[in-house]
Amino acid sequence: IRKKSIQRRISHWAMLVKSEAEEAEDLIAFFSKMERDIVELSQYQSINDRDPHVSDIISKLKRRWNEEKQGLKTYIPVNSKLSAAIPRYVPGHVWAVGGYTSVGKSTFIAQQIVDICEEGAQCMVFSLEDSREEKLVKLIANCANMSQKHLMLGHTNVFENVIAGAVNKINKWKLYIYDDVYT
Repeated sequence: IRKKSIQRRISHWAMLVKSEAEEAEDLIAFFSKMERDIVELSQYQSINDRDPHVSDIISKLKRRWNEEKQGLKTYIPVNSKLSAAIPRYVPGHVWAVGGYTSVGKSTFIAQQIVDICEEGAQCMVFSLEDSREEKLVKLIANCANMSQKHLMLGHTNVFENVIAGAVNKINKWKLYIYDDVYT
């Protein structure tokens, strides 16, 4: 019954989107509204699938712990110095990092991306501060275990092989970098 109800809501929403699309003058506002609507529709399914009673939560925790004891990986391990502060990454989590200029946010994020991608997980990066190229320079530096300064200044001759290895590794990752709201 719940599934059919959600499907009817989606059908109704799709008809509204079609009619609004034909009249939309501001496409950015149109897409933003569409995105909000999709998130709202998806909430119906996820909210109803979870029992908030503690006994249900405990049984799910115990099941997850048993699965992990048997070798099923339900998380992404942190294989860097960050493991002292962050023992694991959990799929589906969203990280927002903010702070004052020059405190190491980008370096911190670059290491998180390296950890996550080296485990084969997919990662998306949304940056309101750095361009795609700047983010990639920081990732290459982290993977190559070298100073970002060399890459930023173009002093790459001495490190060509190390940089090539890092670039090859990054090319294999399921990584997307967005640097503004339009891309």
